[in-house]
Amino acid sequence: MTTYTIRANDAGQRADRFLGKAAANLTSHQIQKLFRKKDVKLNGRPCKPDARLPEGGVLTVYAAAGPRAGAALPPAVLNKDSVVYEDDNLLLLWKPPGLLSQADGDSLESRARRYLADAGQWDPARENAFAPSLCHRLDRGTEGLVMAAKNAEALRVLTGKLKTREIRKIYHCVVYGKPEPEQGLWEDYLFKDAKKGHVYVRPASQPGCQYAALRYRTLGTYRADDPYGADVPHGADVPLSRMEVELLTGRTHQIRVQFASRGWPLAGDSRYGIARRDGPKRQALCAVRLAFAFTSPAGPLQALNGRVFEREKTFEVLRNLY
Repeated sequence: MTTYTIRANDAGQRADRFLGKAAANLTSHQIQKLFRKKDVKLNGRPCKPDARLPEGGVLTVYAAAGPRAGAALPPAVLNKDSVVYEDDNLLLLWKPPGLLSQADGDSLESRARRYLADAGQWDPARENAFAPSLCHRLDRGTEGLVMAAKNAEALRVLTGKLKTREIRKIYHCVVYGKPEPEQGLWEDYLFKDAKKGHVYVRPASQPGCQYAALRYRTLGTYRADDPYGADVPHGADVPLSRMEVELLTGRTHQIRVQFASRGWPLAGDSRYGIARRDGPKRQALCAVRLAFAFTSPAGPLQALNGRVFEREKTFEVLRNLY
């Protein structure tokens, strides 16, 4: 028999999903079987799989459920410039290029957990299932602003606001050529080939496709010999354009794919564009701004409504790619 006391970060979850995270040694099939046999009880009464767990409640499992398998925290820590903003619910971080957003080993997420553990704000030994988590991700080669939730309620609110577009994500990038028109809205259907790790634009919705949308505007167009980029694969007459992009959906490689499919690949993007020895070593893409524009209640994060966080060093970042 195993007993769990429901903590604040566990409250509100379905009982079966909680056990899927808290009981490391049980498979989903074994968990569902325990519910069918009424071997899961909440405050002494049989519990259904979809029951919402109340804070302070006691969940009893008549099996050796075992503790959650906690991942070891990495020795790497966040540097002093990585934390852009912090409050009781949110960590706003600057992800450096080359670091994975999430991974079993070293990643931005695991470094954030180490930071909170070292600060005494999170104790994995006291949690049944919750760990501070990123609310969204950036590609390995992309740098910029990423949100991490310190508690379960903040994670629910932030992921919900991202889905309803009440948090605006703005990027800057450098592309080959001069997009026409200079600003607009692009809508596509993207298909991800998981085996190849490649994303393709499809002309219409097909099985496995996801709708993708972004808004863009041109901030400036520069000569090929401008300091912002000497890598010109198609000849000296090909300019470089600095773009501002707002993601309306968050799909894998979305900005890179949508620009490349129209003939304006990102500078330094070896997967969807062209990369040369004398050019950028990674894609010229930076997540520069997060704007909180809530149109519905945001609970403990309501004080963030109307705030904008940004880094204006982007031009220097993109210049240093070369």
